[in-house]
Amino acid sequence: MLAKNKALSEYKAILRKFIVNELLFSDYLTDVDRKSIELNIHDKKPTPSPVSSSAPVGRVDFSERHLHKIYATDEHTSGKAKPAGVHGFEIWQKIGEEAKDTKGTEYVDTAPRSPHKIQYSEAEQGKTIYYYLR
Repeated sequence: MLAKNKALSEYKAILRKFIVNELLFSDYLTDVDRKSIELNIHDKKPTPSPVSSSAPVGRVDFSERHLHKIYATDEHTSGKAKPAGVHGFEIWQKIGEEAKDTKGTEYVDTAPRSPHKIQYSEAEQGKTIYYYLR
């Protein structure tokens, strides 16, 4: 039974590779051909993701020396990290005084999951940092 399952697994891997390489994206087949053999027809032009109507709500954990952990949750879903279809949240910062708009802010990173860790040096100790999430 074990040999049979192993052979089946190997066969499926070879078959999947053939289907993807030779059938799904082949120039020799038309979409009508693909439909007739019940294959999914892929978009020629990718559909853009919908723009999120919500904003991230952030929290900073600075309990460890020189380390900030930035947590972000979706404002519309209780406790969920991000809405469906969203890759992550952008982190921007301003050291010193609070920025009234995006001028003077510095892009830090795009975080696909929460928490996002930012390590600071000894020279930056004691400074006030304002975070802006998008």
